[in-house]
Amino acid sequence: AGVAGGGGPPLYFEADGSVRPFAIPGDFYNFAPANYLQTPLDRWSAGAFAEFEATPELEFYTELMYSRPNSAQELAAAVSRFVAPLVIDGPFFDASARATLAARFDPDMDGIGLALISKRFEDLGPRIAGTKRDYYRAVAGFRAQVSPSWNLDGFYSWSRNNSSETLDNAASLSRVLQGVLIDPVTGQCVDPSNGCVAVNIFGEGNISPEARDFIRVTGLENRYASQQHNAALVLTGDVLTWSEGTVQAAGGLEYRRNDAMSRADPALAAGDAIGFQTFAGAEGSVSVYEAFGELVVPLLGGRPFAEHLELELGGRYSDYDTAGGLWTWKAGGQWIPVDGLRFTGMWQRAARAPNVQELFEVAVVNFGVVGGDSDFCAAVNDPVGAGLADICIAQGMSAASIGVYDPPPGSLAVDVITGGNPDLGVERASSITAGFDYTFDLPQTLRFGADYFSIAIEDAIASGEPFALCPIIADASSELCRSIVRDPSGAPLEVTQIPRNVAVARTKGIDLALDFSADLPRVFGLDDAAIALRSAATFYFEQGSQQAVGAPFIDCAGFYHFSCGGDGLSASVTVPDKLVSTALSLEAGRFTGSLRWRWTSGMEDLSSVLAALAGQPPPLLAIEEIGGRHYIDLSARFEVFDGVTAHAGVDNVFKTDPPLLGNQQAQANTDPSRYDVFGRRLFVGVTVRFGDGQ
Repeated sequence: AGVAGGGGPPLYFEADGSVRPFAIPGDFYNFAPANYLQTPLDRWSAGAFAEFEATPELEFYTELMYSRPNSAQELAAAVSRFVAPLVIDGPFFDASARATLAARFDPDMDGIGLALISKRFEDLGPRIAGTKRDYYRAVAGFRAQVSPSWNLDGFYSWSRNNSSETLDNAASLSRVLQGVLIDPVTGQCVDPSNGCVAVNIFGEGNISPEARDFIRVTGLENRYASQQHNAALVLTGDVLTWSEGTVQAAGGLEYRRNDAMSRADPALAAGDAIGFQTFAGAEGSVSVYEAFGELVVPLLGGRPFAEHLELELGGRYSDYDTAGGLWTWKAGGQWIPVDGLRFTGMWQRAARAPNVQELFEVAVVNFGVVGGDSDFCAAVNDPVGAGLADICIAQGMSAASIGVYDPPPGSLAVDVITGGNPDLGVERASSITAGFDYTFDLPQTLRFGADYFSIAIEDAIASGEPFALCPIIADASSELCRSIVRDPSGAPLEVTQIPRNVAVARTKGIDLALDFSADLPRVFGLDDAAIALRSAATFYFEQGSQQAVGAPFIDCAGFYHFSCGGDGLSASVTVPDKLVSTALSLEAGRFTGSLRWRWTSGMEDLSSVLAALAGQPPPLLAIEEIGGRHYIDLSARFEVFDGVTAHAGVDNVFKTDPPLLGNQQAQANTDPSRYDVFGRRLFVGVTVRFGDGQ
């Protein structure tokens, strides 16, 4: 059904031509049942490997690989927001609706109103997307022993990926707008070109079969290609041997070139295909020359409280044709004061240059919306008292409109400009790790370890959300504030959201590990029985990001929110602060059995934290928090004959359901990347190995 927004609360169009206020949450559309929960995939692959020993000191090798995966995806019906004309006296509306629409959307009483329409085109059926890929890889290289203690490895690799994406069941925006502008007397299109027929988008199920054929867009095709050339020469060996051990070194040269191209279907590039993302494509290349070296230097050995002490150093210089030259390095080592106890530490500086998409994506104009009542320049939000008046004026608003600009409480249409940024620099990361492990001297084997980690990314590439972040940054000269353009009345006209080196991402935590193993007395009549327990846990102290200079740091550890998935460190909308996995296994002769327990801690919705940072009251949430999840898995393996092994098992034995996340869901009303969405699953299989006399 269609929803109209404008100078008041949204209206809902009924199928009979009437309108009523939009009901929250009853009128929200649930797209999850229409989407594939699991994406089907078929893949063909082939490979060939060869080695040739020319001499005992020289070996050549090669590798050829080809893979063709095909996948399909089904999504809920096309959805979009767009400004459309309302023919007030047309046949689409009943008498009461005409009166309501005229009062809300037709102030000049000319019979034609304009409204911001939100529409789910269920009449067209689900959107279908299919992807085909062809991946090629070839490697040729050699290994040479240049002296008793030095080895040389050189290789060249080439890889290419060709992809095509076909899209069906979109709607043509231009034809939708042509079909809704009808003559109120005849009910026919004002513009009859292209075989136009009236398109009644107002109300569920009102688009006629003829109108569906007129607006439906199928056979869209996007094409992608990427290619990489990589050549390297690496020398490794022993520099010298002295009383404390042998100094080992590695060094080399490397060249990489990445070429990428994407071509959008013309309808997508023009923004005319409702239901799929508008983009124009990108094309370019990034190449880099690198030189690197590493050293492992033993400092002490075989001494009291210094069974072994070594220093590890490494450095790399990279010269990018796009980002220029930069140094990265590492420094660390390990110390074994007594047998069984080891301390380790490492300090590293890493970097990532922007990719082709981030640099060269063609700029396009997308349709966007801004909540009028939440616009920080609106009089109701007191831009003078908030200290934001100068920012509003810098964005194009006249001084006379300060305190006067009163946008409607609904959504405002605005042009959103997206694309690449050729001026991007590199992202830089610093990481510190420190830990220890201790192996207890027992009849059984018991090892415990702990590692602290701290990772910080500076100048991270992010687009940011100007309307949300600008009033928090409160700096007219900031890139995010300057990306908003207004007309003299104060109404926003456009916003530019391109990637910039403006973000910071950080994570801190500790990893714990426990390993225990022991021989057992006779099991199943067998003497060679053993049991093993392995447990790993991660506790996050911090995991979040600062999306722009001057913006607050948002710590997502222990929270869930859709904005947490793009912080540069987390790929998930759920960011638990505690994760534990424990496996207990039993081996007895040809039999191996395993019991595994996985636990994810509970989390809270981050929306209340974000509202407090913006100075807004806490939102009313249907789901404020979710509890932890426990999963139990069982598996067994039995070697039937030499080279023939049967295996079976049950995943998620107790059929633990995933939590519902409300508006913060990633997919299927939850987060499938974190939680099991399939329930209890049984599997069986047989593995047969050939060769080596089997």
